[in-house]
Amino acid sequence: MSKKLLLCLISLAAILFLLTGCSQEEFPAGKSIVTEYRDQKLTIYFNADGTFQFVWPDRGGLATDGTYSVEGNKLTFESDSTCEEQGHPGHTYEWKITDDQIAFEPVGDDPCFDRLGTMGKGRVWIIEP
Repeated sequence: MSKKLLLCLISLAAILFLLTGCSQEEFPAGKSIVTEYRDQKLTIYFNADGTFQFVWPDRGGLATDGTYSVEGNKLTFESDSTCEEQGHPGHTYEWKITDDQIAFEPVGDDPCFDRLGTMGKGRVWIIEP
């Protein structure tokens, strides 16, 4: 094997290793995520079409809904019916997945108290299969 070919193969392997090792977990669009909030189960459905619903399964009701977008590790609530009623625009959160859990941290101050309280700094959400 020539030195050039060997060097090309090693370079290609290194690039693939770096790309694979640095890849970001995929946002769980199309899945539901669940947490405990005020001693009750709360579920968020992030639909693949860019819509979401916060649902209280035990109460049988919709808490809020709207639209979202994801870019890299940033989730932006583009619209949120509850927060819009309170006069607050959408807001961006950073997300991080560890195993079957996802955590969110607001980027700056989220003026919507309900969303901030629900998303919760440090709150752990379980990604359901």
